[in-house]
Amino acid sequence: MFKQNKNLNPERLREPALKAFSLIEVMLAIGMASIMFFALFFGVSTGFGIVKVTREQLRATQVGLYRMEGIRLCTWSQITNSTIVPTSFNDFFYPLGLGSTTNGITYNCSLSVSNPVLNPSTSYADKMKVITVRVGWTDKDFRQTNNRSQTLKTFVSKYGMQNYIYKN
Repeated sequence: MFKQNKNLNPERLREPALKAFSLIEVMLAIGMASIMFFALFFGVSTGFGIVKVTREQLRATQVGLYRMEGIRLCTWSQITNSTIVPTSFNDFFYPLGLGSTTNGITYNCSLSVSNPVLNPSTSYADKMKVITVRVGWTDKDFRQTNNRSQTLKTFVSKYGMQNYIYKN
């Protein structure tokens, strides 16, 4: 006669409680989300830092190679004459003429010409020189200042390619 009300069933009364989250579950979810959020942005900022340092090193290599290739085209008398070959020079991360309002990082460069150390010694050692280009720069980020440098070396011969270019 009387219908039993399904809403008053004790099993039915417990169901909404099982569908909700407890305070501990919510706190754990927020903690995990914040750790993942921090890890994501830490990874992104580290990636940008690595790209910045890599660009600076690439530009330093370009500056050094530019000078080395120029030296390789000098005649032997120009290479052995210390007044023609500059011993120090500066270059910039953003060279002039590219429309930039700032030059960016300054690369302090030094160039040295010396006699090679060949082991075992050879008869042609006096007809060779070692060209060393050292490029140094200061990298500033929000935490610290880093002094960085690169060194490039090459050999130049008295009877090298400059003789083919200038037909000496």
